[in-house]
Amino acid sequence: MTSDQRRNPSMAERARVALAPQNARAILAGLGGRENVQVAEACAETRVRVRVSDGASLDETALAAAGVQGILRLPDNVLHLLVGLNADQYAAEMKAAMAG
Repeated sequence: MTSDQRRNPSMAERARVALAPQNARAILAGLGGRENVQVAEACAETRVRVRVSDGASLDETALAAAGVQGILRLPDNVLHLLVGLNADQYAAEMKAAMAG
């Protein structure tokens, strides 16, 4: 642990979620498929910000089943998905699934 992590416990390494790759694919499916997701990035430590092409393609039940605890809808089909402290891991797994 670095001195910064000792001073700021929120910076300490978090346990990674073993099911993150599977959950990220399920989140993409709940968002209408990877072709509907234009951007996915971690933001505000507990959220994944996504921009979708078609906001009507969302399946909120599937998103909840994949671990999304809440959805904040913003203008221009931008969504904040509340996923917890491993938002960076989920965003990275989503990007990897979108790439290939």
